[in-house]
Amino acid sequence: MIRRWAGLALLSAVLALANDGAAALIATNLWPATGTTNVCTDTPLHITFNAPPVMNNSGAIRIYTSTGTLVDTIDLTQNVTNAANLSGSTSYAINVQPRTIGGTTYTNFPVIISGNTAFIYPHLDLLTSNQTYYVNVDAGIFSNGASGSFAGIADTATWRFTTKARLPATTSTNLVVAADGSGDFCTVQGVLDFLPSSTTTPRVINLRDGVYQEIIYINNRNDLTFRGQSRSGTIIAYANNNNMNNSSSTRVMIYCKGNDVAFDNLTLSNSTPHGGSQAEALRVNDARDIVNNCNLDSFQDTILIDASGNTAYFYNCRIQGDTDYTWGVGTAYFTNCVMVTMTSGGYNCQPRTPSGANGFAWVNCQILGNGSGITGQSLARSGGSSYLYGQAAYINCTMDTNVIASVGWNSNAISSTANLRFWEYQSVDLTGHLVNTNLRAPWSVQIDAATAATVQNVSSWFGGWQPKLSPNVINQPTNQTVAAGQPAVFTVAATGIPDPSYQWRFNGTNIANATNASFSIAAVQATNAAAYSVIVSNASGTVISSNATLTVNSSVPPVLGSVNWGGGQFGFTFSGGSGTTYAVQASSNLTQWDTVFSTNSPPLPFIWTDPNSGNYSARYYRVQVN
Repeated sequence: MIRRWAGLALLSAVLALANDGAAALIATNLWPATGTTNVCTDTPLHITFNAPPVMNNSGAIRIYTSTGTLVDTIDLTQNVTNAANLSGSTSYAINVQPRTIGGTTYTNFPVIISGNTAFIYPHLDLLTSNQTYYVNVDAGIFSNGASGSFAGIADTATWRFTTKARLPATTSTNLVVAADGSGDFCTVQGVLDFLPSSTTTPRVINLRDGVYQEIIYINNRNDLTFRGQSRSGTIIAYANNNNMNNSSSTRVMIYCKGNDVAFDNLTLSNSTPHGGSQAEALRVNDARDIVNNCNLDSFQDTILIDASGNTAYFYNCRIQGDTDYTWGVGTAYFTNCVMVTMTSGGYNCQPRTPSGANGFAWVNCQILGNGSGITGQSLARSGGSSYLYGQAAYINCTMDTNVIASVGWNSNAISSTANLRFWEYQSVDLTGHLVNTNLRAPWSVQIDAATAATVQNVSSWFGGWQPKLSPNVINQPTNQTVAAGQPAVFTVAATGIPDPSYQWRFNGTNIANATNASFSIAAVQATNAAAYSVIVSNASGTVISSNATLTVNSSVPPVLGSVNWGGGQFGFTFSGGSGTTYAVQASSNLTQWDTVFSTNSPPLPFIWTDPNSGNYSARYYRVQVN
């Protein structure tokens, strides 16, 4: 399913209304709640009201220590309105102000309103551990036409909380970010600012499910794996774009400037609406980045591989965008990915590859459109007269021929196409038949098998780098309760690069030949009751799943109860054990038995009457454990 995350209220952030004298807007919930302890030092603030609020650009939100020392001021009089508009009169870059993120100044939203809740973002690196704070909100900042203005918070007790007693050690290699405050940090940028600059210690940043509304700058932090709890449930989203931050280094949602960074099992969405200018979800400005099992989403420019020597490997991802939604000077490799164009007439790629370098490659990918009616898409266009050596290669890809234009490629009106390397090999349509490439641009090349093989060699494409990512269990095996004699199946889902291998275990001991992602027992017995787990491993590491307990319900023999004959029909009752499956069978000769039905459903005793018994000269019945 195609998902757009523009509904995160970034379009309606921080509007203005004066107090109209109506009944007061009332705060129904504060977060962190008053009296909460163990709060993250990078916590956002939330106020939920009894009606949808709007915001006036006057006054401020202030945070004080318990002793009254002012720590942070979110001064809303500093808000400015960006002149850029979307679709004429609808402004989306409104009420923004500068903010330092990762050492760089960005324009951002200090407050985002979604429904009845105002999300307030204090400046980072100001709150400290083991400290009590209170928050004041000036009167009249939040208003509602029907409910009037919020009276504000002006005392030391109404909104008061205490931060965590201590932060993790800076040497920690496993950190947790949780938007609900249950982790070490609440924000992704918070954990990045915590880590030492120039760090090269491998670390896993575990992101729990939630929506992280942030611009993120990974500035000189290396060897990091950002691992989501679930691909669709862990979402980093923000509506940053060229109209807000007029530079390819600041208009992006995530600017990655640290080598050996991986994103695993999450969604990255630049939620700028369609037509909202260039708005990358990810800019790669470093070497050896990996994006695995992720959704990447934007309109127009989704992924920028910025400069020569910048490299990124994408595996098992869904990537959607519009014009040139993959582009740049660097080198990228996409495999087992789904590429989705959002509107007609765009370009999947604009490679600006230097002479002698490798550009963009797609191997075993799907090239699709966002629903019906998407047409005229080009596989790539050149970067213009300054970029005459662009390379884009599609190898063994499945293409929707209704989406991709017959000509396939666009030269972007450069004077010479002789050095462009726009390659294609064995493209097939959605039915699996070879695509008719007779109408492809004459300067594009249908390459031979030997050339295709050189593209498929990942290490060679990256000049010797072989992408690797340690395994990650994304669906754990689950407990089962099964009646004796019934089947049991345990399954696990895991990702990793290369694809991981599996070894199932019985109470911690390896099970012979149990090396698939699932493990089956055809007919369980009491001796099968145990804790089952699986070792998931690849060349980058090993992880063991959680235990799944198999409980075996012993079969209870059926016990015959009363029998009756009436109206030409024979009936009887039997009792047994809940969870045991019983088969009621009938025969006319005591040799051939036919199962009439099976049941393991309460209530027992079970009462049954055979409506066909009068049709036989002799009829025999039995109940057996199935």
